[in-house]
Amino acid sequence: MKRRYKRLRILAALVVMAAFAAGIMAYLIWNGRILLNNPSRTRCPVRGVDVSHYQGEIDWAVLGQQDIDFAYIKATEGSSHVDEKFSQNWSGAALSGLAVGAYHFFSFDSSGDDQLAHFIECLPPPQGRDDYACR
Repeated sequence: MKRRYKRLRILAALVVMAAFAAGIMAYLIWNGRILLNNPSRTRCPVRGVDVSHYQGEIDWAVLGQQDIDFAYIKATEGSSHVDEKFSQNWSGAALSGLAVGAYHFFSFDSSGDDQLAHFIECLPPPQGRDDYACR
């Protein structure tokens, strides 16, 4: 009986220590002392962001001053949807000095050819042209 009681005390102590360690880890992550999604600068020297309307209003001037090099911006989805913040995000990102790219979110509502045509139609024109088709 004493042996069983001793094992239970050891198990309880281990559970308490594990809970305490988990609490400390949660506190450090919550307060930004440990960054889970921050690869080393030497292993990943080029950094960027992926944005869409889900991020809401973006202060591109502030973002351009941070330690990132590029922004990929959601332009289209399927064969008819245009991200409602695409034009605003594209302009803001271009003014921020970041390298800018657009992406399409594929869906199964129509053929790949139709979706490609829609994506190309909505891309900004090459520099020097102002016939931006998708507003």
